[in-house]
Amino acid sequence: MVKAAESKSDPYLALLEYQSTPIDGFALAQIMVGHQLRSLLPSITQTLQPGAFQFNQFRQQREKAQEKQSKHYNQQARNMEPLKTGQKVWVQLTDQGTWKKVTVCKTDDSPCSYYVPF
Repeated sequence: MVKAAESKSDPYLALLEYQSTPIDGFALAQIMVGHQLRSLLPSITQTLQPGAFQFNQFRQQREKAQEKQSKHYNQQARNMEPLKTGQKVWVQLTDQGTWKKVTVCKTDDSPCSYYVPF
């Protein structure tokens, strides 16, 4: 969109091209409309033919991708031991983006929830 604005071209054409570009097998427009949209990029005319969108195939591909992502995430993820009252921890201040060392005041009933002073 930035590049389209800089070149003073139609931003909606850039958005159409972005939504018509397949990522992981299906384009966003194809998922929403049910078939591939015609755009300025050269494409095979067979892909532009209206037909039933294979939602089951899309769902299977998405589930397979999610399983792969969770597998890679879980390789490095570890369960953290509960923090104790008086333990020093680092907290990131979201408005400033900086880190501050604080002490845990008390624990909360919900898991992984702690009271810390700022």
